[in-house]
Amino acid sequence: MSAPPGLVVTRRAHAKINLALSVGPPEGDAGHHPIASWFAPLDLCDDLTLTCLEPDRASRYAIIWASDAPRSSAVDWSITKDLAVRAHMLLERELGVRMTVQMKLEKRIPVGGGLGGGSSDAAAMLLALREMFSLDVSLDDLRVISKELGSDVAYFLDEQAGAGQDDDRPRPALVEGFGDRVERSAPVRAHAALIAPSFGCPTGAVYRTFDALGRAALRADEVRAMAMEGRIEDGA
Repeated sequence: MSAPPGLVVTRRAHAKINLALSVGPPEGDAGHHPIASWFAPLDLCDDLTLTCLEPDRASRYAIIWASDAPRSSAVDWSITKDLAVRAHMLLERELGVRMTVQMKLEKRIPVGGGLGGGSSDAAAMLLALREMFSLDVSLDDLRVISKELGSDVAYFLDEQAGAGQDDDRPRPALVEGFGDRVERSAPVRAHAALIAPSFGCPTGAVYRTFDALGRAALRADEVRAMAMEGRIEDGA
């Protein structure tokens, strides 16, 4: 479970869009919302670079905007609130080992746009650490651990772990439950135009507004049919 200082591991953290999404009313004491969503990964991505440091040094983290980012914004969140950093600290805690690294995260995915950038970065961190330190943890283990980070991380773990397989392109997936049920769906060939406004929409605020508008029923069967048939419908 050791790695030579200076070893570098890089990972691409792709964004995603929802080709179809249905949200159910909150459940349980935590008030989490079950979903049925058809996720499709995008070429747009953040780049994560990890460098192994001497074990007696402290980990350090840098988050910057890539020069070709479609829209940059202030990195105004605490470094310990960043999902990639939280993923590093969480894995250290869960495994009871110290993994000293330098992180450079070059962002392109706009913040607060529903594109899953933070969750994708967290998945990239977990997989990069597993590779760098030859960790004896399975993808299922990482999925369980990732629940503390957010419901989208499991999808990105599957998407990134499968990179280089099949036709060497990321694949869409049906994501259900609280993000913990991920099933590969029919491939989709489509173009999407992304508009990056100068503001973001925090996930918590979006869900609170959704609840205030009235609780709609979860339309899981409709979303599943679209995903498995590769059928995109307007206004669904």
